[in-house]
Amino acid sequence: MTLLTRALPAYTGNPRALQDVDAVAAESVPIEAGFTIEGWFCIRLPLLLPKKERGSASYIRGILYPALRNFFQGKAPVRYPESIMIFRHVYEKGRPERRYRDHDNIEVNMVSDTVAMYVLTDDAPPCCNHFYCSAASTQERTEVYVVPARDFPQWLVLEPLIPDEGVMLHENVPEQRQKHV
Repeated sequence: MTLLTRALPAYTGNPRALQDVDAVAAESVPIEAGFTIEGWFCIRLPLLLPKKERGSASYIRGILYPALRNFFQGKAPVRYPESIMIFRHVYEKGRPERRYRDHDNIEVNMVSDTVAMYVLTDDAPPCCNHFYCSAASTQERTEVYVVPARDFPQWLVLEPLIPDEGVMLHENVPEQRQKHV
């Protein structure tokens, strides 16, 4: 209730306040969302998820939720039963000390909960497992993949081949994979 009260002035008095706030968030932290050629869902956040030191992690929801809501608007629902949610922490090559990420931080949980609303039947352990890994690149980011459990071995084989800029993301599930999702 306190967080809502703090945000209330931004949302009152202007009928477009929500859209304006979402636009500022999207411009400040551009999030890429889409489907890989294999039919897996992926988001890319242009930052490494930090370890929470103080305050709330709700800022993650504030940037991710509008991006996913906009991405899925007008699309048929996509659900991945029995899936693996993969967190790929991509650190800058020149800063190898950043390759070790905190797997139980609240920001990871916030991302997981938000993504689950859009692509999972449930994020409970019988339906979704998590996998964490790190990779070096020229630019830091966090990639989150939702992969059917049966495809996880294939993802593991392809992961070292992911290009420096990340895999190409498609607006919709590729035709040949739609029947599998």
